[in-house]
Amino acid sequence: MSVARPTSNPAARGAAIVLVALAIGIAVLLKFSSDGGSSSAAEPKPTTTTSAPSVSTTPASTPVTPSPGDTKIVVANGSLVSGAASKIRDTLNGKNYTVLNLANVSPAKRLDLSSVYYTEGFDLSAKAVAAALGVKSDRVKLLPGDAPGINPKLPATANVLVVVGADLAPK
Repeated sequence: MSVARPTSNPAARGAAIVLVALAIGIAVLLKFSSDGGSSSAAEPKPTTTTSAPSVSTTPASTPVTPSPGDTKIVVANGSLVSGAASKIRDTLNGKNYTVLNLANVSPAKRLDLSSVYYTEGFDLSAKAVAAALGVKSDRVKLLPGDAPGINPKLPATANVLVVVGADLAPK
């Protein structure tokens, strides 16, 4: 059995396309006019300009080295030269540093190079102390634990330890 197809009327097909396009157009217009009817295709919406946040050209602040009087130092003799720690204490006191006490490296041994150690947060202070004594910056290090091998023990208030080696000891 065969089904007969109705012949298409080009005018009816064209009218259907126009009606669908018109329906879509009305839907779009209704969607855009749902903002209270304040805008239309003939009236452009006002534009707002936002500017990017201002960027400062001032360089980031440089960390401030604490004043010498705020740096609490222990000087330990690791040179086996009698009076080496006292000499460094006198040098540091002359530069307004606070030396809490003197100590010795224990067991006694001769260190060729001096070192400056610091507790957490006092790296800039330690670098300033090293510079004041002429100790190279690669000899400035974070203090390992509770400063083993220092006699007497490092006081809790100390934040910099200078270990005097033969390079800073009096000749």
